[in-house]
Amino acid sequence: MIDGLSLLIRHPEDVERIRRNKNLHFEAKKSYHSAMYKGLEIKLRANSCWINGSLHKFKNSGEHNADDFFYSDLENVLMDMCDEIGINPNYAEIKNIEIGVNLKLSYDPICFIDSIIKRETCYPELTNIGDEIKYSQYSIKIYSKSRQDKRYKDDNILRIETRFKKMVKARKVVGEIQYLEDLLEPYFWFHSGRYLNSLLKDIDIIDIRKLLKEDISTEDKIEV
Repeated sequence: MIDGLSLLIRHPEDVERIRRNKNLHFEAKKSYHSAMYKGLEIKLRANSCWINGSLHKFKNSGEHNADDFFYSDLENVLMDMCDEIGINPNYAEIKNIEIGVNLKLSYDPICFIDSIIKRETCYPELTNIGDEIKYSQYSIKIYSKSRQDKRYKDDNILRIETRFKKMVKARKVVGEIQYLEDLLEPYFWFHSGRYLNSLLKDIDIIDIRKLLKEDISTEDKIEV
């Protein structure tokens, strides 16, 4: 469910542990030092550090996020990430977050994506793998994970995800999350699941004619 996020590390002991971490191979940039670790980008400055990337991909050594990601996976990822990078989840501040879900369909997800006309009053921007709907504080992506990742090309995986650019909006939707440890709170998972479930219901217009032309079972047509 949880995918990308940005963390700000300002606790002096954590920053120093990251600086001395032998797992991380930093390269000097103009105003910071940068390292990649299991798909995470780590930007180290004099008194702070930013960590950006996907927790789901971290689980798979930075390779992909096309498989399932359960609560137990998050527990393991947070434990491994904090241990291997050297951060305390009580002090790692969440600055933006992305949540999403993979849905396995019985037909090509592109068929569904192509039939989306708008969500509320917003029209989607087309990408080569799906749609993106942009708002001021967040964006929604609906795309074919099977088209994005060829390892899953025959699995008909539809990916729905939201990236919150402003934590004000995220906290209204998924609860009061501030630090990395808060991602393990049951209320966060409950509200995230409810929100993701609401995204498709809020799509106002679907061109059913396109769906009916495809080779889709009657049961799936009724569900759509």
